[in-house]
Amino acid sequence: MESLSEEQIQEINDVFDVIDENQNGSIDISELARGLRCLGLNPTNGEIKELMEKYDANDTKSLDREEFAHLFVECLSSFSTTEDLLRDQFKKLDTNEDGFITAEELRKLLLYGEEQLQEEEVDSIITEFDKNGDGRISMEEFLEGVLGKA
Repeated sequence: MESLSEEQIQEINDVFDVIDENQNGSIDISELARGLRCLGLNPTNGEIKELMEKYDANDTKSLDREEFAHLFVECLSSFSTTEDLLRDQFKKLDTNEDGFITAEELRKLLLYGEEQLQEEEVDSIITEFDKNGDGRISMEEFLEGVLGKA
């Protein structure tokens, strides 16, 4: 972990803060699942459980900031969350290509995909990202939601 730059450490902290929805300083399995999916990854529930078990060093059934950093560096480094990759992911989610991810587009993906989320989980994601409450997620809202910046 010493080899991380200040920018990489800040990125990990930003992602942790977004995924830690209840801001309690740890990420439980449901927050991890939603967070990874928001990052454009598509892990199965089994894979999420395996990640939690592997990186939950103190067996608290949640990941603290340090445990999450290990997961991020070791597992997600191949899925770099650079702005360009996030912009590409946004375009894939914007199925009607209008420059916005609508609640309907997100619901289709998250409610009826291979790993279906509950309606409340989808609502939580939409609320988290849709800062102006217009029912659509702009590129700026998407980047801010994932990276903590516009």
